Amino acid sequence: SAISVGGEALKTDSESYGIPANRIFVTGVPQYDRLQTLDAAKEREALCKSYALDQKKDIVLLADTYISVHLDPRGDWLDIERAYRDLFSALAKFPDKQLLVKKYRVDTTRRGWMEQIAKEYGFEKIQYASERTALPYLMAGADIVVTFHSGAVTEAFALKKKVIVLDYLKRI
Repeated sequence: SAISVGGEALKTDSESYGIPANRIFVTGVPQYDRLQTLDAAKEREALCKSYALDQKKDIVLLADTYISVHLDPRGDWLDIERAYRDLFSALAKFPDKQLLVKKYRVDTTRRGWMEQIAKEYGFEKIQYASERTALPYLMAGADIVVTFHSGAVTEAFALKKKVIVLDYLKRI
């Protein structure tokens, strides 16, 4: 048997798990190799400076999804309000964590709604990443990446980050 991987860095990772090099085929997605060149300490310092974050606290990055009711091929929908409530409830229990949100580039409709929910759980201010800052740089500086079903999961794994996937699908 053989496996395919997205880039040379993932091939190297696969070899470290004992898979023979002649059984690993690089098929594409070279941006994952670029992720390996990011300097986490440098990106973290930049995040803290740009968004007034505390260097001593863990940075939790919420890589948000695009729409509030996301239909998938099975006809399920994403319960985004419950996901936010659970996330803020959990974060409120860990004062050593701070939240940075990367909104999907065209979604500006939920900001006030998200802030209202956050305030209910004691978060007076949410830091929002600039639309001009690419998600991989934010993930490189973060300690934990929280997202929904997204390609961000693969990128976060390539950056060796802790990942929480908010799986809130409900049957219609």
